[in-house]
Amino acid sequence: TLDADAVAASGAQSVADLLAARTDLFVKQYGSAGLATASMRGMGGSQTLVLVDGQRVADPQTGQTDLSLLPSLLIESAEIIHGNQAARYGSGALGGVVRLQTHRPSTALRAEAKAGTGAFGWKTAGGIVSGAGDQWSGLLAAEGTRSAGDFPYTNKSLVPARTQRRGNAQRRMGTAFGRLARREDSSRTSVTIWGTKAKRGLPGTANASSSNATQWDRQGRLSLSHRHTAEWGQLHLTGRGQRSTLRFRNPDANSRRSQADTSRTWRTTLEAQVTSTLQPSLLVTTGVTAGYDQATLRSGVQRWRLGAYADATWSLGSITLHPALRIDVDQPAGVGRSVTALSPQLGVVWQPGPDWIRLRGQVGRAFRAPNFNERFYEPGGNPNLRAEKGWNAETGVEMRLGSERHFLRSEVTAFVTRLTNKIVWQPSFVGPGLQVWRPQNRDRVLSRGIEWTATGRWRVSSETRFSGRLTFAHVAATDQGTPQARAYGKQLPYTPRERLKSQLGLRWRWFRLNLSTQLVGSRYVTTDESQSLSPYQVVDTQLQAQYNIGPATLTAQLGLQNLLDTDYSVVRLYPMPPRHIRARLKLSFTP
Repeated sequence: TLDADAVAASGAQSVADLLAARTDLFVKQYGSAGLATASMRGMGGSQTLVLVDGQRVADPQTGQTDLSLLPSLLIESAEIIHGNQAARYGSGALGGVVRLQTHRPSTALRAEAKAGTGAFGWKTAGGIVSGAGDQWSGLLAAEGTRSAGDFPYTNKSLVPARTQRRGNAQRRMGTAFGRLARREDSSRTSVTIWGTKAKRGLPGTANASSSNATQWDRQGRLSLSHRHTAEWGQLHLTGRGQRSTLRFRNPDANSRRSQADTSRTWRTTLEAQVTSTLQPSLLVTTGVTAGYDQATLRSGVQRWRLGAYADATWSLGSITLHPALRIDVDQPAGVGRSVTALSPQLGVVWQPGPDWIRLRGQVGRAFRAPNFNERFYEPGGNPNLRAEKGWNAETGVEMRLGSERHFLRSEVTAFVTRLTNKIVWQPSFVGPGLQVWRPQNRDRVLSRGIEWTATGRWRVSSETRFSGRLTFAHVAATDQGTPQARAYGKQLPYTPRERLKSQLGLRWRWFRLNLSTQLVGSRYVTTDESQSLSPYQVVDTQLQAQYNIGPATLTAQLGLQNLLDTDYSVVRLYPMPPRHIRARLKLSFTP
């Protein structure tokens, strides 16, 4: 879990930057301003579920969440849940779940104004206003960011290699967010509105000629929530809607090579959830969901989603059981294979004696329903695709040691996941000299690994404190599809076997110094492991100072990104920025 303090100290501009630097997730970034998706335990971006205040934010057409379009300004906390979570959340939670919580209205009047500038034309400005009365509370936030993105890089695809500047990498993005809530004795009702608009150039790969392609993204989200607390438990009703528009344009003097396309998607979800304490040792949660998705593919495609789930926390002395079960139905309107999935799960936590150690284990089943592109894209969509399905098992140990001044927490987990019916896009023969890429349920994947996390803090005095975090992940995610294929038994492309990340923080009076490091192993770019990208190490540092002026607090932050000036790419031929600096100022006012 990353709390508000950790999010602010990271200096991250987007959720993509935050997760890449501060968690053990692998964030696949197509350059500094391109698509960014998160993956866990060898599963891809569409198999890792991202929730914002409980709302799915993935595009139903592509099935992925572009984390670069989620500004960290709005994020109060982030929680990473590893492993299969389909029994609670349904489709897409094979690798794990990223739960993001946006800012909630404060009990007192609070105002913040932020501004920043940095290398390569980066500028940002935004603010938050929040307050509450006896019954009503509200929050407004907005941010605008722009960047030229024209950083220098070494183009190794040229002979001889030479330094060039990244062209057509400019980006502009604006976000507005609002929340209004009413609290009564036994209930709370809130409405949230969120809009994002972005325009960015698509420079293409480093070995290609300069591209003039441009992409426009627009996203709008609406959420209504009502919680009612009674003697029997709590009832939570939600209604959520999302509308996304993506426009792509690549002009060319030759009209035959010119490209222009616009896609629009809608997603609506209703959910009712009841949480009850049946006895002091048994907490039960049940719920039902209903949803409707639509996209402009083939002049309009739709699907209905229905789900029902139940899970419990049952304490039996030193053992705590977490059984869960969910059933989902995904039904496309018209053509298309329907999906019915049953997702059972059982978790066990055992505290054998001393309170500093806990043992745990979990086993469960998960699935991912095909997205609109996989079912209906023209040309090549396959309406008869089956859902991806997998089993997951894990076991781990957690240890906590410390006192009021010293604290150390360490956790080790071993896991295995078997995935069947993996959807893979492959070329299909149509006619002489003509092929069309089409998705098929072809592959099987076996993912095994170990995750280790250590977190600690040391309070030297009332004014001085050290904190640190170290994470390591080893993942062997191999193709188990066809024994005769060259890819059989090989590591999946863009799935690093090793990742090591660390954060070190020092707080002294009104100063704070943070140092973060991420070391990512080699990534194969071909299915047979014949080509790979070299490992890379990136070090970022943030220096922050605070000064109180009556009811106001002025915070200055200076960040040095890529301190070691590493020449690297997360994705082949999409270079990342060299060493550069960013400066921010924040003025907070709380009367």
